[in-house]
Amino acid sequence: MQTVPFREFLRLFVDFLEDSKGSCDKIVLIGHNSASFDAHILLRTIQEYSPELLHTIKELNIHFANSLILFHNLIKEKHVGLKKDDGSFVKINQEALYKHLFRTNFQGHDAFEDVKALSKILYKSSLQLSLSKIVNKSGTTDINSAIGDMNYLDRSHGRQSNEEVHSQNARQFWTRFSPP
Repeated sequence: MQTVPFREFLRLFVDFLEDSKGSCDKIVLIGHNSASFDAHILLRTIQEYSPELLHTIKELNIHFANSLILFHNLIKEKHVGLKKDDGSFVKINQEALYKHLFRTNFQGHDAFEDVKALSKILYKSSLQLSLSKIVNKSGTTDINSAIGDMNYLDRSHGRQSNEEVHSQNARQFWTRFSPP
């Protein structure tokens, strides 16, 4: 398998987003439970390894949608496609949704398989969800709010930014090796 350096991959990903935008006013990236995991991982990775790309993705008007919220809302609305034979509703974890809709399992917790499964659930299932319903019922958040959430979580969990770590390391180095 051919690979590329990490920073180059991030640049290629942002290039892909730029090419995909076309005449749309925003790009929506969707994931199952993305609000508490995927969005923050992506943003933190860009912030730490290619901070120059942060400005570009802000200009692209990136939004993050959470399909976990979508399915929660669909069950609240009693969507018939999520009703089991016994009249109860399916659990909203991705594996249960996939099994219910396609009567087969998939190998979850593998990033590529998760993406393929979510795509199939959203666009190729009996749910027949419109793009506007997916976006409007998924708790969509804009890039600036997602960055704010990430920074808040980092501060509340005591995570330091790269600049803080480098600054702290430099202070420790100079304190240790400075003449008295």
